[in-house]
Amino acid sequence: MDGYEATREIRRKQSGTRIRGQLKNSSFPIFPSAIIALIASTLEDEQTTALSVGCDDLIGKPSFPEEDIFEATNNYIEVLYV
Repeated sequence: MDGYEATREIRRKQSGTRIRGQLKNSSFPIFPSAIIALIASTLEDEQTTALSVGCDDLIGKPSFPEEDIFEATNNYIEVLYV
């Protein structure tokens, strides 16, 4: 399974939970997974594909500042790294 297939499967299993909500008979909130793709290609087709299968954001590799990952994490799950 590649990253695209994994993303599709995660989104399929989360269908209906894209908006924060609660499971029936549970006090635990539902938070859909944030999927940030690390992609090697800067081609627009590759970026379009990653977003179309359900990725929330993209970070280019092989070289990217670790701050980019920390910032993306903070944007999607509100975790602040010091």
